Parts: sequence; C-alpha cells; structure tokens
Amino acid sequence: MNRKKICIFFLLVAIVFVAVPSVKTVNAESLEENIDEQLENLDLSGIESYLDSLSEEERSIFANGFLSVVSDILNGKVSYSAEDVLQAFFRSMTEEFRSLIPHFAIILAIALLCTFVSSARANFLSESIKELIFYVCISAVIVILAADFGALVENSKNTIQKLTNLSQIMMPVIITLMIAGGGNVSAALYKPAVAFLTNGISNIFLNILIPIVGLIVVFSFLSSLSSSLKLGNAQNFLNSLIKWIIGLSVTVFAFFMSAQGLSSAVTDGISFRAAKYAITNSIPLVGGLLKDGFDLIVAGSVLIKNAIGLSSVFLLFSVLLQPVIHLLVFQLALKLFAALIEPIGSERIAATLVSVSKAVSYLLAIVLAVGLMMFISFLLLILSANAFI
Repeated sequence: MNRKKICIFFLLVAIVFVAVPSVKTVNAESLEENIDEQLENLDLSGIESYLDSLSEEERSIFANGFLSVVSDILNGKVSYSAEDVLQAFFRSMTEEFRSLIPHFAIILAIALLCTFVSSARANFLSESIKELIFYVCISAVIVILAADFGALVENSKNTIQKLTNLSQIMMPVIITLMIAGGGNVSAALYKPAVAFLTNGISNIFLNILIPIVGLIVVFSFLSSLSSSLKLGNAQNFLNSLIKWIIGLSVTVFAFFMSAQGLSSAVTDGISFRAAKYAITNSIPLVGGLLKDGFDLIVAGSVLIKNAIGLSSVFLLFSVLLQPVIHLLVFQLALKLFAALIEPIGSERIAATLVSVSKAVSYLLAIVLAVGLMMFISFLLLILSANAFI
C-alpha cells in the first residue's frame, strides 16, 4: 500500500514538472490570445461615437478607428518623432497666421485713416469733427475685435467641453481595466478625482473664469472709448483673480491626484502579492500553475490599460492642438499689429489690441490648464497598477 502511494506521488510530481515547461513556452501566445479576447469584450462604442463628433483634423490619427491605434501600440507599431511633431506644429502656425493677415490688415487700415484724420489741419476739420471720426474708427476696431473675441470664447468653450467629454468617456474604461489588473484601491481613489476634474474644475472655468475674461475685454473697450473712464484697478483685480483660480486649481488637482496615486499603489501592491501568495500556497501542486494563469490575465489587462491610456493622450493632444495654435497665433498677431500701429500715432487703438491680447492669453491658459490636468490624470492612470507584473 505504501509503495502504491509513493508511486502515485512521484507520478504527480512528474506530471507537474513536465507541464510547467510547456506552460512557460506558450505564455507569449496565451498572453496575446488573452489580450485579443479582452479587446473583443471591451465596449468602445462610446469612444467611437466621440470620434465621429470630432473634425477630420482632430481625428486624423484615428482615421481607422480608436481600436486600431490601441492595437498598433500593443504591437509596437506607433512611433512619432519630435521632428515630425514640431514640423506639424509650425506648419499649422504659419497657415493660421497667413489666414489672419488680411483680417488684421483691415484694422491697420482703419488705424492709418484715424491717424490721417487726426493730423489734419484745423482749417480743414474742426476738433469736434476729428473727434467724431476717431470714435467711428475706434468703434469699427472694437466691433471687429469683439466679433473675433466672441468666436475665440465659443471655440474655447467647445474645446473644454470636448476635453470634459473625453474624460467622462475614457476614465471609466481605464479604471475598469485597472480593477481587472489588481488596482482596486487605486480605482476607488481615482473615481472622485475624475469627477472633480470633469464636473468641478471644468464648470469653474466655464462659468466663472471665461465670463471674467469677457468682462476684462469689455472694460478694455470702455477705456478705449473714453479716456476719462478709469477702470485700470478693476482690470488688475480681475487679472489677479484669474491667475489665482487657475494656479490653485491646477496645484490642488495635481497634489491630490499624485498623493492619492502613490498611497493607493502601495496598498494595491501589498494586496496583489498577498493574493498571489495565497493562490500559490493554498492549492498543492497546481497552485503555481494557477498563479501563472492569474499573472497572465492581469498582465493582459495592464497592457490594454496602458495602450488605451496612451491612445487617450494622443486623442487629447489631437483635440487640443488646433484651438491652442489658433489662440496662440491670434495673441501674437494682436501684439504684432499693436507694435505696428503704435508708431503711427494711434496709441489708443494699439492699447486696445494689447488689452485684448492679454485676455486671449487667459483663454489660452484656461484651455491649457484643463488639458494639463487631464494629461496628469491619464499619465497617473497609465502608471498605476504596473508594478504588480
């Protein structure tokens, strides 16, 4: 009887030693199959609908669909050089500036006309007539700038809304994959941070900061129309308020996300290793095989999470690129034409252009702040739950 038990024991040990090498040889194929299976089970219809709502320029990288980019990242086929990115950036800036030249040429012509009329001799035109013509010229410039600034505000609001929608669509998918990869604590802590970004800070920027920027522009126009109207201190207060709100929002968000991410990663790491230890030691003989299968599933989830996170970063930059270039070029054009107008004598028109350029810089800062916070979110989600593998 004892001899029979010993034979059975050695037979089981032989089976295990024979099976383990064969499992290791198919790990790569099994991992690929596991990744393909998880990708098929993912519901990416919301992301595809979001891509359909974007313009052709914004979804150029994703022309073949979001899943194709994810697959390319997983297969190591995606590569973008810094030279290509810089060339595309400067090419877009050049095209944008060329499109604005005829527009600002009208403002320059109005300024030249205003200067010519203001320098006319008194025996030609009375002071009251010259002042009336100046008001007509400055009013024409204000109307043009107001229309342009209104379009910039709408464009900025649409961009922030697109970024918010991107966060609301992508975060649940990434967090679900994080949970599948063993990051339960991290996922629980990131959920309120995601809600804080998509609802809290975005609403503050949309409903408070952008109207304040519009009020600054209104004050600038009123100051241009009447030199007796003193609104400099009010504008300085609003400028400081915008800077403080943006700075505090980005600082608090970055600190909260970073602190929560680091603390949760430690907890998840301990829980993950404890689970692997329990699987290995609680089931005799085949516990190691089950642990390998567990590692395989988790590895597939982590790789997919990182690929989707990186694809989300690409999509984030695609949505941000054109609005940021438009705001940046418009701001530079305002400053350039203000520098051209000032020597010919139209100081109030030049001051108006400079004031509007400062307001445009605030719009640019608001859009970039939302993009930066979302980039931090995606980056931390990509880095989370990676140390378990």
